[in-house]
Amino acid sequence: MLAKLIKHNLKPIFKSILPFVVALFVSVILFNITDYTLEYVYETLEDGSRLITDIIGPSKIQEFLHGFFNFATNCSMILLLAATVRAIWHQFKTYFYSDRAYLTHTLPVARQTLWNAEICSIAITFIGVITILVLNCLLLSLTQDGARVLESFGLVGGCSHCIGDYYYVEPRSFGFYLSFVFIIFAEFAFITLCGITGMIIKQRRGKGSSLLFGLLFYMAGSVVLIGVITLIGNFFDKSIIQLFDGMPHSTPGYNPDLSYMARTLIYIGATYSCYLVALYFVDQKLLRRGINLD
Repeated sequence: MLAKLIKHNLKPIFKSILPFVVALFVSVILFNITDYTLEYVYETLEDGSRLITDIIGPSKIQEFLHGFFNFATNCSMILLLAATVRAIWHQFKTYFYSDRAYLTHTLPVARQTLWNAEICSIAITFIGVITILVLNCLLLSLTQDGARVLESFGLVGGCSHCIGDYYYVEPRSFGFYLSFVFIIFAEFAFITLCGITGMIIKQRRGKGSSLLFGLLFYMAGSVVLIGVITLIGNFFDKSIIQLFDGMPHSTPGYNPDLSYMARTLIYIGATYSCYLVALYFVDQKLLRRGINLD
């Protein structure tokens, strides 16, 4: 029965986000197709050094299209994540609190099973979305400008924005990618559960805004997370304070040490894991107390 419930939950969610998945793939592919490489004209000086005298770029149309598809890629990525969270919220509200909820709660299954099916559906949905994002990142890595986009998120090392012989790209460690993927999963799962918690509290109180309740939970969690990272950075692992300075970029002759990033991701992931476990049991307890559909 649990598998059937999960399948029933996933169908409307993936149907809702499918257009955004297609839009993301199309944007990334067109971004790669319109990619270009600047050609530099050098003049050799008497001392043997070379001076750039001219830069040959693409046509204005190609430059515009490439910039447009770069913008479309960023928008599609944001909209995909936002649409996924919204689709899960809508599915939960429909099956637990709408007119159709009478059918849900008259099924010969325990409410805990319904809640576990909801949690499994959330996990499977975000695993699927993250897999889609990973595939698009691999597509971006095929071009130089795509590598620059990945470097801006800290996903590749090297100096992708350098020119000439200074240009090179290298992947991060496998552990770093696993930590990064888990952070994305945990962050959006936390956002989703905050919204669901807000719906449950609003339904029990009979008044208020579920969005407001969810936002308060998320803001409280964010404040605590910043406090945890600051505490660890000041007393246990001082190097992670560099996180607040932004992502450093490599330059010719300078390759920054980013080992602190992997440790920071572990601390953040552990904090989010505590949030998710806590919300799972809190929401489960609230749902056990009954649901008023009047």
